[in-house]
Amino acid sequence: MELSWRSLGGAALAASALWAMLLLSGCSGTDDDGSLAEGPSLVEVSVAHVPGDPLPAEVLGGRLEDAFVPVRGAVLSQPPDETGWWRVRVHGDVAPDALPQLVVLGPHQAMVEAWLPGDVRPSRHGMGDGRLSLRVLAVPLASGLRAGDAVYLRVRTPLGHPMRVRIDPLAEVHRADLLHVAWRSAGLAGLGVMAVLALGLWFGVREAIFGLLALALASQAVYFAASGGEALMAPALAWLAWDPRLVHLSGLLALLSSMVFAGRYLGLARHRPALVPVFRVLGAAMCALALAVLVIPGAKVLVATSVVAAAMATTVVLAALAEAARGRRPALFLLVAWLPMTALLLAHLAELNGAWLGPPWLGHALPASCVLSGLVVMTGLGETLQKLRRDRDDASRMASYDLLTGGLSRPAIEARLGEAVHAAHSSGTPLSVVFFDIDHFKQVNDVHGHPVGDQCIRIIALRTRNRLRTYDLFGRWGGDEILVLLPDTALDEAVGMAENLRSAVNCRSLEIEGTHLVASLSLGVAQLMEGEGADQLVRRADEALYASKQAGRDRVSASRWAGLRAGAGAHATGARAPAADRS
Repeated sequence: MELSWRSLGGAALAASALWAMLLLSGCSGTDDDGSLAEGPSLVEVSVAHVPGDPLPAEVLGGRLEDAFVPVRGAVLSQPPDETGWWRVRVHGDVAPDALPQLVVLGPHQAMVEAWLPGDVRPSRHGMGDGRLSLRVLAVPLASGLRAGDAVYLRVRTPLGHPMRVRIDPLAEVHRADLLHVAWRSAGLAGLGVMAVLALGLWFGVREAIFGLLALALASQAVYFAASGGEALMAPALAWLAWDPRLVHLSGLLALLSSMVFAGRYLGLARHRPALVPVFRVLGAAMCALALAVLVIPGAKVLVATSVVAAAMATTVVLAALAEAARGRRPALFLLVAWLPMTALLLAHLAELNGAWLGPPWLGHALPASCVLSGLVVMTGLGETLQKLRRDRDDASRMASYDLLTGGLSRPAIEARLGEAVHAAHSSGTPLSVVFFDIDHFKQVNDVHGHPVGDQCIRIIALRTRNRLRTYDLFGRWGGDEILVLLPDTALDEAVGMAENLRSAVNCRSLEIEGTHLVASLSLGVAQLMEGEGADQLVRRADEALYASKQAGRDRVSASRWAGLRAGAGAHATGARAPAADRS
């Protein structure tokens, strides 16, 4: 049943609202400038910039004061791969009691040298200094500042993204940083757990879609750990975070694996073949960007990556929207999962390219959105698992059971016979088998046709199965031949049960399509002897069946061998007769 556009839009809107509530729940304490502080900055600051990279003596000596150009807002923004000087002036006294910090928010991989009033040597701050997470750089103002004092910053950033500057007490810096680390840790842990779960499902069900999901989730976790600095905590992974090219490569891998998963999940090759070339072009573009990252400055490749990523995300969303409108539930799950994640990804890329200054919580909202996206997709894949299980059960049932008789199939009854023989030899308990077929069955097929013959087999199988015990096993050996396993049953008791099966058939005629057919069975019975295998046991029961045919049909014959647990007696023997003689 197709979904209406109105209901689809309502579902997407409700999902987006839910995602927004979940992702922004940790950001209720933001102030007017979007920081994670509970209140405003300790003191108002103004920022000015001087072009180029003059010598520190010229800047600190005051010779370039008139060259500093004020910028709007307390934001540092400069071209990528360039070094710039910034003057941060305070417009009020900053007392040292609260351990004030000059905070640079969103530095990513920027390196900052800071000169406080009266300093001759700068303090250096950057990735991996071990003081705080990569969300922030903090310059301690141990002696405080007076109104009009200036702090000079020499900044180098490989990407050219904007950075917000403010002055906060140390306790507030730690509080905001702990909140950021908690969100990031939860996001990375969630991605890791779901990647392992998807990998386990892939090993369990051997469906490629789960392997692709595991790769997408794991590559997302690697990118966030590299770009956010969490990889620095593990010495074996620290190299991922130090080199901007590796961070970029991990991001490309995350984008490429996510795109491949989405295409496979939506079944584009089957449902939207026109989009397959588009996906291939985008995939080739990402592979080319991965090579370009090694030789071209990162900022230039980042612009191209952002364009390709936007095209990829938009293509997936539009494909999911079109398929969801046709009523495909997997597409609806993917649409709900990707819409908020795509919006946050585009916002993140725009910030990295210097197009805007996003809120600080964007750094942990994007990993959180990927976790929630993975949860939604995993929920959708639950239906895939159910379908796989149904298909597997149907295949197993078809392989194990004979559709005509309702009994076990030939491979299944042979397997159970082997198990029963082994169990009987191990426990010392008796095991008997009954082997029978329908008398003159070939004549039924020749005169009345194979459909009537099939109905004849079905009715006889139903009558005989109803005379068996719950633990007896009934299987179709081939054609009209049936093998019955009688565990814990000696030969004499098995003969009695075979007589019961015979009387269940010859007691009344079979009514098939208005025709009454008189049917009877010839049966052979054998009990497992010491050291005997399954093949020998069935062969002796078959020989006893042939003895019943030779004796006039509609009777039971038993194979009695000296040395059987049931005792000695006559032996029904004879070579297996041709098929025509056994009808």
